[in-house]
Amino acid sequence: MTEQSPLAPFILDEAGATQTSHCLMLFDHDMEEVENVFGEHNAEGNGHDWEGLAQSLVHSFMPELADRLASEPSPAPSSSLART
Repeated sequence: MTEQSPLAPFILDEAGATQTSHCLMLFDHDMEEVENVFGEHNAEGNGHDWEGLAQSLVHSFMPELADRLASEPSPAPSSSLART
């Protein structure tokens, strides 16, 4: 059994040590598996909600990167986060 990342359902691209930026990715099928949680907490599950979740996960599990996080959320149910 594989261990689930603490950033799940997000996936961090970890291409290599020389890479200066990383992308925290979320795919449609991953969102669909957990989107009901937003409704249970009276949230819409839009891009801003997903961005908040991603920021919370990074602050909790990767605090050394939290101040280097840039985001481009949209009202649609997706968000794009990157460390620069």
